[in-house]
Amino acid sequence: MIQKRVGSFWRSAGVSLLVLGFARHKTRTLHCFSGYLQRSSTRPASVDEGRGHFSARLAAPWDMFFGGEKLIVPQSSDELTLELQSAMMTAVEKAIPRFDIELPPGLGLGIEGKHAPLVAPNGEISAAAIARSDRELAAAFVLQFEGLSNDGSLCVAFRNQKLLDKAKRVWGEWGKTRLITLPNPKRMVEGGDDVRKRIRRPFLVAIAPSRGQLKELASMAKAEDESEGKQICLVLVNARIRGLLEPDEAREDLAIRSNAILHARFAGTNNEGLVYRKLGDPWVVARRVGASGNFTEVARSDDEPTVEAVEAALAG
Repeated sequence: MIQKRVGSFWRSAGVSLLVLGFARHKTRTLHCFSGYLQRSSTRPASVDEGRGHFSARLAAPWDMFFGGEKLIVPQSSDELTLELQSAMMTAVEKAIPRFDIELPPGLGLGIEGKHAPLVAPNGEISAAAIARSDRELAAAFVLQFEGLSNDGSLCVAFRNQKLLDKAKRVWGEWGKTRLITLPNPKRMVEGGDDVRKRIRRPFLVAIAPSRGQLKELASMAKAEDESEGKQICLVLVNARIRGLLEPDEAREDLAIRSNAILHARFAGTNNEGLVYRKLGDPWVVARRVGASGNFTEVARSDDEPTVEAVEAALAG
C-alpha cells in the first residue's frame, strides 16, 4: 500500500514529525491550498515573496546571507533524501506556484526497494529503474498532500498510460489524488487547453514529461503568468529542464519560470562531479576525489551555473 511504503520513506529520515508539525501552520498552509493560487505578478523572472514567485536563475533574496558558510553537499542517497524531504515541506508550506525537482536518473529513494548509492552507474540505466525512481517521487507527493488533508487538490500526471497503470498497480490506493496521463503531443491541438482541461485540480505534479508535453506545459504556464486569472501550481519532477547541452525553448522557458527547490545531477567527463542546489541555498558544484571519496565543493553561485561553468569548475 502506498501509505506504508511512502510512510516509511518519510520516517526513514526522521522527519515524520515535520508532517505533524504542519498542524502548527495549518491555517496558513491550508489557506494556500484552498484553491488556485492568485496571480501576483506578470514578471516571471522576478521575486515576489508574498506569493512565492522566484526565478530559478536569479539570486534569491536570502542568498546574500550564505557568504562563505559551509553548505551541505549530500554524500549519499540517504542524505539527499533528507534534503529532498525538507525542500518539499518548505515549498509546499510557502505555496511556491512553480517549482521543479531533479534527481539522477534511476536513483532509488527506498520506497519500493533499497536506497541506491549516490554514484553514477557504469552502464546504461534501465527504463524500469528510471520509471521506478520517478514513481517514488510521485508517491512522496501523494502522501505529503494526504498528510495535509488536501489530497483532493492534487493531480499527478504521468507521461503515458503504461507508466500510470504501473503506478496504480504498485500503489494499490492513492486517496483522493487524481491520477492522469499528460496529453499525447501528437494528438494535441495547437494553441489548445488540453492540459488544463485534463487536470481539474489546483496542483499539478508532472512526472518526467516528454519534450512535446513540456512545450504544452510551458505554454500553459506562460499564459497563466500573463493573465489576471487563477493559477495552477505546477511542479515538474525529473523534467530535465536544466543543464541543457542543446537549445530547447520550452525547457529554458520553464527553467526561468520555475524554482529549483532540489536539484542534483552528475557532471564531468567521468561523472565525478555533482551539480547541487536546495531551496534557499546557492548552486554548488562539487567534485568527488576517488571512487569512494566524498563530494567536495569547488564552486558556488547564486545564479544557476552554465554547462561551461560547471566543466571549468571541475577542471580547475
